[in-house]
Amino acid sequence: MVTPRPGHTVEEVQRVVDEELDKLREAPPSARELDRVVNQTEASFYARMEQVGGFGGKGDQLNAYYTQTGNPDYFAEDLARYRALSPSDVQAAVRQFLPKDRRIELKVVPEK
Repeated sequence: MVTPRPGHTVEEVQRVVDEELDKLREAPPSARELDRVVNQTEASFYARMEQVGGFGGKGDQLNAYYTQTGNPDYFAEDLARYRALSPSDVQAAVRQFLPKDRRIELKVVPEK
């Protein structure tokens, strides 16, 4: 999901996204870039597990794990999936699941 900043168009953002996906089809991300994303994902996991009330907190996360896996204590296994990724895994996923000639786009543009 991407949102253009004020003063930029959806088309500009789409061009940048296409360029980045083309780069990933040609070469995997750097190990540093992947580490940064995995660290952000891990921090997000912990932040959700620390939140007790409201939407997206510990209860929601435990329920989601139980619904999807039958194990509400699936946190460690889920996090391990991200930690086990390699740059070539990311490239393979982009090539397999994000082909250049097939996608669905939903553009939501506010009224003027």
